[in-house]
Amino acid sequence: MEPHMQHNIKKIKEILVPYTAEENAELSGGEDTVPPPLPPRRPPPRAASADAPDAPPLPQRTPQTEAEGRAAMKAYKEAWEKANAEAANRPITQDNPAGDQEYPVLLTLASVSWYVHGHGVLPDVPLYRLESQPINGGNLNFAWRCGDRDDSSKSVFVKQAPDFIKCLGADYKLTNKRAEVEANVLRALRDISADNAPEVLVYDDYRCAMILEDLRDFRLLRDDLLRGVIEESVAVSLGRFCAKVYNETREKQDAYFSEMLGKDDNGAMRAITRDYVFTKPFQEDETNRKIDPETALGFRVANARNDAGLLAAVANARKAFDDAHDCLSHGDLHAGSVMVDGARTVCIDAEFACRGPAGLDIAFLIAGYLFAFCAADAHAADAEAAGIRRVSCGDAVKALWRAYADARQGDPKMDEVCGFLGCELLRRVLGAASVPDLSEIADGKARERAELLVVEIGVGVLVDAPESAELLVEFAEGCYDALALDKY
Repeated sequence: MEPHMQHNIKKIKEILVPYTAEENAELSGGEDTVPPPLPPRRPPPRAASADAPDAPPLPQRTPQTEAEGRAAMKAYKEAWEKANAEAANRPITQDNPAGDQEYPVLLTLASVSWYVHGHGVLPDVPLYRLESQPINGGNLNFAWRCGDRDDSSKSVFVKQAPDFIKCLGADYKLTNKRAEVEANVLRALRDISADNAPEVLVYDDYRCAMILEDLRDFRLLRDDLLRGVIEESVAVSLGRFCAKVYNETREKQDAYFSEMLGKDDNGAMRAITRDYVFTKPFQEDETNRKIDPETALGFRVANARNDAGLLAAVANARKAFDDAHDCLSHGDLHAGSVMVDGARTVCIDAEFACRGPAGLDIAFLIAGYLFAFCAADAHAADAEAAGIRRVSCGDAVKALWRAYADARQGDPKMDEVCGFLGCELLRRVLGAASVPDLSEIADGKARERAELLVVEIGVGVLVDAPESAELLVEFAEGCYDALALDKY
C-alpha cells in the first residue's frame, strides 16, 4: 500500500464510525464506490441505567485497501460539509457555544488537517501531506500550524477561541465571540496597513475559529529584546502604524465600530483590561502576585499601594481608558503581540481591541522597551553589553515616539500617554501577569533589582509625567543610576 494511504487510513481510524464487514466488502469494489455519508460525531452517550441490557459491541471498520481509504475520505468530507451547512444558522451563545448542533465544536490535533483541507486554503497540498502541530504559549486560545510536510513554505496558522480561558480550564468562562472581534479587527488593520497585520484567510463563526497567514519565519519582538536585538527600524514601523490607525479611524462613525467590535465595544475583553491593568494591581487582591513584604521590593510595593498621589494618577488613567473613544485601539499591543522578520512588523492577537484612547497602544509599546531596559543587567553577557542594551532601548523609545508624533494627525502629548505607560509597567510587577524580561531572570536578587527599577519608573511617570520621550529616557536612566548607588 502507498505510504500516503497508510497515513490517511490512520487518520480515518481515529474519526470514522464503525462499518460492518459486509459494507467493507462493498467498498472494495472500486474507487468510485462511496459509503453512506457519515453522521456528525456525537458527544459520549449518557450512562445506561442499571435495568438497561448491555448493548452488543459494534464491529470496527478498518479500511483494507486504497479504494476503501479514498471512498471513506470522500464520505467524511461530504459529512463535514453537510454538518457545516446545517450549522450555518444555529444559535450560538456563551452557555451553548455549539448551538443545538452536535457536531464537534472544538478542533483537535487529529482534526485540524481535515479542517484546513475542507476550507481549501492550501489547494496545492493534498490531504495526505497535511501535518499539524500545536502552538503552545497562549493563555486564552488553542492554536496550530498546519502545512505541507514536504514543503514548509506552504502552511497556515489555525486559531480557535473556546468559551473559557484555555490555561485555566473549562470552569473559567470567557466569551468565545472574542475570536470574531479579533478577525474583524485584523482585517481592518490590514486594510489600513497591509504590512502590519496578518491576512485572515477564513473566519468560522460556528467554531469561533480562524485560519490565518502563517508567520512561521517571524520572531516575536519580545524574544528579540530578550536577546538584545533592538532595531530602531522596528520601533519606527510601529510608531507609524499606530499613527496610521489613529488617522484612519478617529473620525469613523459609531456603526463602523459596532459592526467590528459589537454594540458593547468588546465589553467582556475591555473589562479584563480595566480590571487587570488599571484596578486590581493597585489593591489587595487575590489575583496579584505574592511578594514577600520583608524584601526591598515588597516594602516599595506596599508604599506604592498606599501613595495617595499615585492612586489618584491611576484613577485618572482608568477614567481615561473608560471615557476616551478616540480611535481603534489594539488593546494589548505589548512586545509579545508583535512579530518581525526584518522586512515586516506585524501586530497579532487583537482580541482585546476596543474603541479607546489614542495613547493606549503606543504606551504599551514603550513599556516593552522599558522592560528590556530594566532587565538589561540580568540578561546581558557583561556590564558593557548591558549598557549597550540600555542605550539601544532608550534610542528605540525616542524613535518610536518621534515616528508616531510625526505621522499622526493632531499634536500627541507624551504626558497623555504616561498614565497608561505607568499602569502597564507597575501591573507587570504587582499584578497577575509578569513579562519574560522579568520572570525569566533566574537569579532572585537580579530579578528584584530589575523589578525595583520598573516600579520606580512606573511610579515616576504616573506622578510626574515627563513631557517628551527624551525626558522619559533621561528619567529612566536617572532611576537606574540612583538604584545603582543604592538610593532606593
